[in-house]
Amino acid sequence: MTADSGSFKNRYLSPKFVDFWMADQGMEAGRSLWRQKLISLLPFESSDTLRVLDLGAGTGALSLEILNLYPNIHLTCQDFSETMLSHARQQLAKFEGKVTFVQSDLRNPGWEQTIEGTFDAVVSSFVTHTVPDNVKAIYQELFGLVSPGGCFLSCDIFTPPGPALERIYHKSRLMDFQNRIKMKTGIEKSL
Repeated sequence: MTADSGSFKNRYLSPKFVDFWMADQGMEAGRSLWRQKLISLLPFESSDTLRVLDLGAGTGALSLEILNLYPNIHLTCQDFSETMLSHARQQLAKFEGKVTFVQSDLRNPGWEQTIEGTFDAVVSSFVTHTVPDNVKAIYQELFGLVSPGGCFLSCDIFTPPGPALERIYHKSRLMDFQNRIKMKTGIEKSL
């Protein structure tokens, strides 16, 4: 572990923190809803043969959902944390031969050189907020990994850049909160 392992950027290196993070069922329920939204935007048929990169795959939750929906897929899980990738390997063990695991750090220029080939889709779920100073560079580096006609879909939490997007984000958060209340109570609350 590094001397900086307690920082926000490195806490995912800690097995103790990752176990705590995985056990938080309330947060996982929210993350699951957002993953479902992201997956619903993938412009492919379930029978398509695809190559997908899960950027910052973590424990493999998004990868698992994609692998279950697309049987003709090869998926690459990239993450900087061996602790997270270890959980992903366990969770995705039944997909042996369809999944490749790559450990590289998005904070380091050239991280994408550890990834082989191009992809029909690059997906990312709750990753880039952990590297806010690197987002622009990461997106530029990703460009070469997306096949012509492919897509990049990212689900994350950022401060909106301006009042128009702030209103849209606020409305989306309220609708999400409303859905969570309905899921827990069965009652639709007006917000």
